[in-house]
Amino acid sequence: MSNEPTLLQKPLHLAATRFIPPVHRVGGKAYGLYWLAAHGFETPMTWTLTVDAFDYALQRAKLTTLALDIWRELSQVGESWSDIQAMLERLEPKRAEMVAQLRKLEMDPRLTTLLHELPRHFYWAVRSSANVEDNAAYTFAGQFSSHLYVPTGQMLWEAIRDVWASLFAKEALAYCAQRHTPLPKMAVILQPTGPITAEHRSGVVFSHSPIPTFRGTLIQATFGMGYTVVEGLGGDLYVVSDGQVTVHPMRPPRIRITGPLGFTEEAPPPEGLALSEEEALRLARDVTSIAEQWGRPVDVEFTWRKGEKPLYVQVRSTTEQKTA
Repeated sequence: MSNEPTLLQKPLHLAATRFIPPVHRVGGKAYGLYWLAAHGFETPMTWTLTVDAFDYALQRAKLTTLALDIWRELSQVGESWSDIQAMLERLEPKRAEMVAQLRKLEMDPRLTTLLHELPRHFYWAVRSSANVEDNAAYTFAGQFSSHLYVPTGQMLWEAIRDVWASLFAKEALAYCAQRHTPLPKMAVILQPTGPITAEHRSGVVFSHSPIPTFRGTLIQATFGMGYTVVEGLGGDLYVVSDGQVTVHPMRPPRIRITGPLGFTEEAPPPEGLALSEEEALRLARDVTSIAEQWGRPVDVEFTWRKGEKPLYVQVRSTTEQKTA
């Protein structure tokens, strides 16, 4: 068997596979996607630039020693906040240098070939998948960069570099130090996607509601992209219990959709509820099944294009109480 590192994780379409690559190679988010696909749930077409690709890029850019210096100090920091602050101050020149070098990194022929093998799709989701994300002890939610509706070509490479660089953001290093997490490495999820308009829906489903007054499965859904829910701007709440749906409308002040040149832009939300009762029941059934097979309560992010089936784009164990 070859010892050649796997830089781009295949198979190309998750729904066609039962293979689940190890989390240390593809990171937490990608692992969850492969798990969903292997268990028969609808997922987007996905490629993953693995942790090996991250290491390869560091080596080609002669940044491995600098990264090791940062990781070494991070692993030795003391318990107190003053110790963490002092460590961050000592690391700041190295941290800033690492981010700057990663953001201007040029593609070498091998990475160029890998990216040219991807389909010539116009828009891409470029999402972090660090090997510390979305595990049972800590989620790292919101700590690393992700980009939606990135045009293909040079902008795709710039988004990949930014995700790699976000591993060394000051906030991410502080998060690691406070929780004494394993030293992280970054994989990158690449998903071709069409534009999201105001008629599409997105959101999050909790298999077991984290809000004590809402018993059952809790869904928060919005028109357009899931950013609206993730950023805490609102989205209708649906409580599903014993086959009954209770709706709490929470129309957000604005939603996000795909802009005419890619990326995202704000738009006013449509009138009415984001989901019908039947759609809420379907999401609740699916996520209840996911939780049963996952082995613990989960929250699952979804997108639902008009006229299609819902796609599940992230699954993780519910580790802390959240508010909608």
